[in-house]
Amino acid sequence: MIDASLGFVMAIDYRLQSADGTPMDHTLHKTIHRVAGDEATVSSVSTHSAHPSPPTPTIHRSSTQAAPPDPDSRIIKLRAKGIALSYDVTEIHTQPGEKITLRFINASDMVHNVVLVKSAGDITPVGVAAISAPADEFVPKPEQGRILAASRLAYPGETVDLSFTAPNVGTYPYICTFSGHFTMMQGRLIVAPTG
Repeated sequence: MIDASLGFVMAIDYRLQSADGTPMDHTLHKTIHRVAGDEATVSSVSTHSAHPSPPTPTIHRSSTQAAPPDPDSRIIKLRAKGIALSYDVTEIHTQPGEKITLRFINASDMVHNVVLVKSAGDITPVGVAAISAPADEFVPKPEQGRILAASRLAYPGETVDLSFTAPNVGTYPYICTFSGHFTMMQGRLIVAPTG
């Protein structure tokens, strides 16, 4: 749960059971947002069964068609599982200019993506703007200057690749921008000098 100037964001997971105490085979997940000046709204409700950056950047998006990654690209696998709002890899180390393919395996019960931003200060502006960008797969066009690369949405059971070239030395957060997940679903790409 995050309480910040952007408003109130909360994720609630319910594990249901019958009146006799027998666990039910469904989980209910809600993400609730209240952005400053708005009334609280439920923006995501689903039931799940138990079973070097350029001066004027262009967002590099993964395509809807799975294309093989560059043969010189290092493939790094990221996963999301169950109803946890987290990536299983939260720190990636690389060097400037290395070709990287983040292979995001969505083994979770929710929709997710991977968005690489320029700095920690870009997490909240991009994440908040994404809440209003469902038509753009929750990657907000007005915040393009803060984004280095973004995957398409990965629905439960899907795998998507996000290929890019590591930028200059620095730390670059990656976040899920689907429906407010950015408050908890984060990792860091750490680009260190060679040698």
